[in-house]
This record gives sequence, structure tokens and C-alpha cells, in this order.
Amino acid sequence: MAETSALKLLQACTTVLLLLSSSEAINRKIATVFWPNCNDFQNSCQIARSLGNNVVYTKASTTKHDNLYYVFSTIGIPTIVLARATGADSDLMFNWDKLMSNKLENSIYFKKAEGLKVDYIFAVAFTRLIEFNDIPDSASLNDKKLKPEDWVFRNFTDFFWDTLPLKSNENKFVFNTTSDFFLPEESNNGSLSFSFQVCGSGGRASELPALEKTANLTQLDFVLANYTPTFSKSRFALEAVLVSLSNNKKMAIDETQSIDDEYSPGVFRINNLLSNPSHQMTAGFLQWKPVSYLSNDRGRKSATKVKHYEIVDTRDRDLAMSQVQSSVVGALFGDIWNRTDVIIKSTNISFGLNGDGFYLKNNYTVWSSSVGYGQPPEDEISTTVIVIIAAGLGIPVILIIFGGIFTVVRRLRSRSGYQAISSDSLSRNNPQVN
Repeated sequence: MAETSALKLLQACTTVLLLLSSSEAINRKIATVFWPNCNDFQNSCQIARSLGNNVVYTKASTTKHDNLYYVFSTIGIPTIVLARATGADSDLMFNWDKLMSNKLENSIYFKKAEGLKVDYIFAVAFTRLIEFNDIPDSASLNDKKLKPEDWVFRNFTDFFWDTLPLKSNENKFVFNTTSDFFLPEESNNGSLSFSFQVCGSGGRASELPALEKTANLTQLDFVLANYTPTFSKSRFALEAVLVSLSNNKKMAIDETQSIDDEYSPGVFRINNLLSNPSHQMTAGFLQWKPVSYLSNDRGRKSATKVKHYEIVDTRDRDLAMSQVQSSVVGALFGDIWNRTDVIIKSTNISFGLNGDGFYLKNNYTVWSSSVGYGQPPEDEISTTVIVIIAAGLGIPVILIIFGGIFTVVRRLRSRSGYQAISSDSLSRNNPQVN
């Protein structure tokens, strides 16, 4: 009886946990269009395709007109722009004549809709690939032992990207560049790609580090494969520029820790680059775990470290500003040079760990991250783990409690009972009675 009651109590607790975990889920309808509005600008769009200037447009909508609008592009540099708009249903429109000119401002704009309010715009742009000769094996861009000749910088404006198909029903796609992105003498030298998956609901990425999905983000994989490096001890890094429509002048990288590595074995931290740390619910973020993998078959044995660096003001760097302005950032933000309500910061993210054999050992690096709006997802102990803990610790405790109660009740009942008086018992207790 005690065991049955304990199991019923555990089942009830599990049901409540499942209901609580699912009650906060938000779902969005995802609609993705490759080469949006190309039918209206066929000549300019054909030029864009010949140059590998890809554009993908995704709308992540709700029935309450609280929508997210994504633009992914290789015009200039690989870029993600995310906008949140409320109050009415709308769409982004694309003017390819302007996109292929030097006047990108307003080349991407919202279709007019009564009551529409553009609440926020956020962008992440990757400006260059950094290669360094890590002779000290420190796996750090800040190592003072590195000399000028130990560096190679490749601007993404010089890369040629494979042209995407005109149509696709997938919400997952890849910007890929092959041997053409290197100098002619370095041809047939591997590939570099950025792959994206727009999320419309919660869940987990199927591959390590199994970043959490929500309806407010897109997951990104960066892959550098089969490239013959310049140096025998080469390591690589990415330069990322973040652009935020905000009067806030501070961005920050927040590092959180977890007691559980259920989803990514051996990794207990999450890094969040926050566009507005004091108002996270209405701002953008770039999230990653400090791990990358040296093999397509991701696992603990192929894991290596990801390191981030100081956030700096990009306005002090003319080249990076020009690269960002010439991307789809300029199309949606306008003249970022002179806007006082736009914050522009940059940071570097490097891959590798002391003693891991450098890039040359495996000729492969993959790094996963997420770009999104609102509060970044946090790794929490899953319902499954909670149930297992409850089964391992809770049931014995519950059984002891119920068993103790059952024993006490039985003893109390035996003490409060009575023994029937018979003539034989009276004779034994009172021998004088005849």
C-alpha cells in the first residue's frame, strides 16, 4: 500500500513538471523565401546571383502580430539582420536595383501596414577570418610572443560564395565558399561555410553542443574544412561585429554556469553576448558554448576550446565600418556612420586549446551559436533528470515515511484493541471463584 501511494505521488509530480515546462513554450510560423522580390528586379537579381550575393528572407510570425523578420545575406560579408515588429502583419520588401548599387539605404524596407511598429533591429556580421601561427601553443590571440609575420587576415568581402537555388522549402540553408575564396595559388584548398536553421519552436539542436532552441532565434554553424593552413601551427578566429538599434552604449559578454552537462558532456558554461545587458527582454544576443569540434563526428574526444575577447568600439575602425555599411546592415539601418541611436561593437572568437594539435591535426573546425531576440535560453536540469533524481532519491524517502506511518498505525491499533473475557480466564485469575 505504501509503495502504491508513493508511485502515485511521483506520477503526479512528474505531470506537474511536464505541464510547467510546456506552458511557457511559444511557437511561430516560419516562412522562408530565397531571393525575395527577384521577379520584380530580374536583371539586378541575375547580377547578384552571378556574384554570389545571396539573400534569404524569413518571417517568424504569431497570430498576435508579434513577428520576427530575418535577413540572411552574403552581400559584402556574411550577415544576419533580425527585426521585431508588432501591431500589424507586414513583410520586408527588397529593391534589388538599390541592393546592387552603392546606395543600400532603404533598399530593404517594411511594407506599409496600419498600426505597424518596428520595435527593434539587431545584426551580427562576420567581417574576416583570422589565421595566426601559434608557435607558443597558447591558443590566444593576445599572446605577446606573436610576431607581425605570424598573422594572416582574410576579409570576407574578398570571398566568393556559392549561389543558392531560386527556391527552397527548407528553413535550413548554407552559405558556402569553396576554393575560389582563396588566391589562385591556393586553389582547391578546402571550404568555409555558415549554415543557418530558423527555429519556430523549442527543442534542442540534434548535434553537440546541443544548444537550446526557442521560437526567438536562429542557430548558426561555422565550418572550416579541409583547408591547408599557411603555417604548421595555425589556429583560426572569426571577427564578429554586432549592430544594435539602441540608445544604450554598452554591450557585454555574460558567462553563466550550470551544474549539469547533460546536453554537452564536459561543458558547464554558456556565453551570451548581450546587446543591452540591462534590458535583455527587448534586445538581441549571440549565444554559444565555449566549445568547438575538430571532427564532423562531434564528440567529447574531438572537442576543443572557444575563446572570446574584449568587446571594442567598431567606429574606431574604418575598414570594419565600411564592410558592415556595405552589407544588408546598411540596407536596414541606413547610414550607421552618423546614427546616434545605433551601437556598433566587435569582438574576436578563436578556436583551439593548448596541446590539441592545432588546426593541421584534423583540418576541420565546427562552431555552433545562436542569434536571437529577448532573453537568451538557459541550460536547466531537464524534466527527465529531475524524474530520475526523484526516482533515485525520492522514492526511498517516500517509502520510509509511508512505511513508518503504516507501522505506527498498526501498533496503535493493536494497543487500543481488547481481549474477550471468558470463564476460563476468570478461573485462572481468581482461583476462589467456584
